Formats: sequence, C-alpha cells, structure tokens
Amino acid sequence: MSYPESSGPSWISAHLHAAEAKKPAGATGVLPLVEKMPNNPQASKYGIVVLDPGHGTRDKNGKITGAGSAGKYNGTTVPEHEITLDYGMWLMAALRKKGVIVYSTRTYGKPWFDVDYAGHDQEANNKLRADFATSKQAALFVRIHFDGSEDSSASGFSVWYNDQSKYDQAGEIKRKSKLAAAAIEQRLKPAVSLADLGLKRFERPIYGFTYAKQASVLLELAFLSNPADTKYVMQEANLRAITEAAAQGIVDYLARK
Repeated sequence: MSYPESSGPSWISAHLHAAEAKKPAGATGVLPLVEKMPNNPQASKYGIVVLDPGHGTRDKNGKITGAGSAGKYNGTTVPEHEITLDYGMWLMAALRKKGVIVYSTRTYGKPWFDVDYAGHDQEANNKLRADFATSKQAALFVRIHFDGSEDSSASGFSVWYNDQSKYDQAGEIKRKSKLAAAAIEQRLKPAVSLADLGLKRFERPIYGFTYAKQASVLLELAFLSNPADTKYVMQEANLRAITEAAAQGIVDYLARK
C-alpha cells in the first residue's frame, strides 16, 4: 500500500481503521455495520486483546477453505465465516470504546485469513492464528464462532476455555482462560435470551488453543442450525446486547487478572 506524500502517522492510522470497519466492494456479510471503528488507544491500562473471527481461510490458490456452519434468515443463507467477521468488528469497536487495544486476525480490510499452503490444514491454519495473537503480545485471545448441530432444536450459547496449551506446564494459561471464560459468561447470561450452556472444555484437540501462549477463550454465540437462534442474533438490538455483555466480560477479566 502506498500513501500520499503529505500523509503522516495520524493519516495512516485513520485510514487503516476506516478500512477495518468498511466492507470491501463485493463483500456480502450478514450483520449491520458498526457505526464507526474507533482507533486503538495509544496506551491502555488493560492488556492487549486479539480477536479471531472463525473460518474464512483462503489458501495460496485463492480457495476458501473451512467455511464452518451455516443458517438461514429470511430465506438467505447465513454462513458462519461471514457472521463471525461481522460480529468480530462489533466486538472490536466495543472493546476499543472501553479503552482496550484490540487486533483481529480478520477485518473488513483483510476479510480472509490467508495461508501459504494449498487445501485445508486445520492444525497449520489454527497455529498461524495463535501465532498472530502471540506476535501482538496478547493478554487474551478471543476466538469467535457460531455453533451447528444435526439437531435443529439445539440452542444456546457457550464459552469454552483453553486447557490444552502445550506451553502451559504450570497450569497458568488454563487458570487464566477459565477466569476469562467465567467473566464473559457471567455478563452474557443476563443479557442474552438464549440458553446458557455454561463453561466448556474440549475433549478433542483444538489447535488454536494448543498453540496459544496466553489465556484463550472460544465463544459459541448461538446455533446457526437453529432458525430461532439465527433470527435472534440477527436482530440489531440483540446484537448490541450480546456485544456489550461480551466486551464488558472481557474488561472485567482484564481489570482483575
């Protein structure tokens, strides 16, 4: 990217953050746009947060791999990789308004998580996402997903914590991850009119957790396979409530950890 000769750091910063919040031409997306993407604070009393809107990987041949689950709303398909990106931008804006420095593996300025290999390699892909969080010196790595099930009646949200990190010999990452998950769940429970499925841990390997070097949580915000859940999260008032609750839970954790 090139910049005008008259541009300086403030011009570049403003335009970069505008790109984060503006959908590129041809992008579809499913949620309303955030009104404005604030700049990152120059300094913060909180640690850095890295968001990881799930799926949306593009391999070196330009192929989109691992799109995730999908739902339907008003006859339109709601792909997980699109709704996670849209929601990630809402959460990024809310956290920055609260004074948190936030980065994301995917933004509207960079909607695809590009990898340098062909095909779908789940371990390599998620390792790179975890490595991105480490490169930003994140205090908390927040992975954003929406659930899916063959049972269309399955409903609710859950918050998963990292007890899988290969770098956690002392158990500190697990302890902090569970604290972060609990703080977020505590805020989501009264704010979200979906079943609270509670704090959860994975029985199978989750590579974004395995390679994380910091506290990490994964949000499953609703079941896209359930039409009622999908409709719920597509309503702007509900979206705002979910976002504010999750953001405040993250701040609660960062303020006391």
